[in-house]
Amino acid sequence: WGQTKTMASAAPPRSHIPLLPREGRRGMKSNIMLLIIGTAIAVSIIGTMGSSGSFIGTSASIRASKGCASSIATMGHSTAPLHHVRFGRNFHNGISPADSSREKLMRRERFVANAKVAAAGGGGGVPVEEVEAIVVGSGVSGSSLAFHLHQSGLDVVCAEANDKVGGNLISKTNDDGFLWEEGPNTFQPTPQIMRFAHDLGIADDLVFANPTLPRLVYWDEKLWPLPMKPLDAVFNFGLISWPGKIRAGLGALGIPPIWQPPPQGREESIQEFVTRHLGEETFTKVIDPFVSGVYAGDPQKLAIRAALKKIYALEQLSSTGGFIPGAAVRIAQKQEEENSEQFKKEWREGVGLMPPGGSLGSFKNGLMQMAEATEKVLNKDSDKQRVRVGWKLKDVKKHDDNTYTAVFSTPEGDRALKAPALAITAPAHRAQPFLENVAPKAGEILSKIYYPPVASVTLAYPREALRDDVSQRR
Repeated sequence: WGQTKTMASAAPPRSHIPLLPREGRRGMKSNIMLLIIGTAIAVSIIGTMGSSGSFIGTSASIRASKGCASSIATMGHSTAPLHHVRFGRNFHNGISPADSSREKLMRRERFVANAKVAAAGGGGGVPVEEVEAIVVGSGVSGSSLAFHLHQSGLDVVCAEANDKVGGNLISKTNDDGFLWEEGPNTFQPTPQIMRFAHDLGIADDLVFANPTLPRLVYWDEKLWPLPMKPLDAVFNFGLISWPGKIRAGLGALGIPPIWQPPPQGREESIQEFVTRHLGEETFTKVIDPFVSGVYAGDPQKLAIRAALKKIYALEQLSSTGGFIPGAAVRIAQKQEEENSEQFKKEWREGVGLMPPGGSLGSFKNGLMQMAEATEKVLNKDSDKQRVRVGWKLKDVKKHDDNTYTAVFSTPEGDRALKAPALAITAPAHRAQPFLENVAPKAGEILSKIYYPPVASVTLAYPREALRDDVSQRR
């Protein structure tokens, strides 16, 4: 864990309690305002770090070594795949959720007409089945992608190597009914994810953590609740010294010489970026625990632009380079986007299901319920199984007509699927061997992605074991 570690005190109801890993002077009045604003921005950044992505973290993350790095990216605010390798034609083929049924049908007919190819010999002597899209993997990426392709009217098959759907979504329950996660444990609610839950028919099973409960930082043998209000951040947060608060406030405003422009000609790491803006003390005591916990990597080696792109964007939007002007611009942009009729029409019920800001979400039966619901929807009233478990990818071949054949080892023997579109949503090290012949450059890049070793630890306590004040807050 190094010198710091983090915990989260917010938890969804029932027995599902995910533990998040680490995670010029013009008088006194002007200085206090600078501190309030600057420290408030730092706190908001912490909140984003703690939940920066749709599906992040494990029950607890233990960094194997201080020097290890990670290139794992979170999913952001959509259901787009994490490691998504795409070939052939556009998956959606121009079809959007807002298209009319007639327009959708016409586009699908044109797609099918272009997709009719001869299957002879395509699978190397094994039975070949033609479809319009193949999705390998049924985790967060694979399930959401397969569902939306099916919803757009495409003939899609989702193949999962394990004997049950979910991929790295691993929800388990003991004999006493206690539920825990051995993979990702929460998601960051967005209108897109909320609509996905609605369309799957599991919106009533959504559960959310209490956003008013603070996250905690363990430092010098003491738990420090992270402040939830600007005034608390300035006057009641003893973890950061007054010089550290002043440094963070001036940097967040973009006031030189405290704030310095970014380096030129190279990518900036998370540590460099946060230290440049908020100072070393804020980074070491507050930001580092969350970044290390979420990514299980070294903030000195994680690129800010890739790992925390929303935070990086604040500087790009800012008139001074500081977070505060950039945040003001982004808030206005987001309000305009989400208040537009197009946004509300496209994401419909998802907008209405959004919980209070800062809430982390899950389902009553765990995150795996999402993948299981996808399987149920795609295999319902179908003359064939669109989600197939026990299908392990063996080989991928590219043909001259820009179609692809994927060969699988299945319980019934080897089988092949042929389609003009293929998505591999498996981790980089598992996808890489299949890309050597069809996309060698992509395979070479994937081979360089480092996955740090992580241990997942779930701790559960009976409510009566908690102090009265803690138990009541829950």
